[in-house]
Amino acid sequence: MVFEENVEGFQIFNTCTNEMMTLHGFIHDVYHGFYDGPDSKSTFHYNFQQSVSAVGESGREYNTIGTLNAQEGAYSPGEFTFKYINKLSFIIKGGGNNFIYEFTHYLKVDDEGNWTVIRAEVEKSYCQ
Repeated sequence: MVFEENVEGFQIFNTCTNEMMTLHGFIHDVYHGFYDGPDSKSTFHYNFQQSVSAVGESGREYNTIGTLNAQEGAYSPGEFTFKYINKLSFIIKGGGNNFIYEFTHYLKVDDEGNWTVIRAEVEKSYCQ
């Protein structure tokens, strides 16, 4: 299944400029999976490279590139876990103060749709 996800108004804090950035546009999402009890599998791929931009509180405009990949890791009756790998770059025209954000999280989802972070394995941000 392929669909577009609206990220209009979603905010991320930029540690390079100490400001909130507001996202605009749509993410291209691709989902593939099947349900077969404990053998169920699903994968998600989110592409930020086509139509997502960001604007900082200062008015700085950023081009946004990146991907988020998620894969279901384990299924048991009533819950499953996902591994999320996310790499995003917020690039300013002319360079300087570019913000790079990467994280890997493991999440558990119960049968009511509640999400719990099991662990945040890697999370880092840096400026270029």
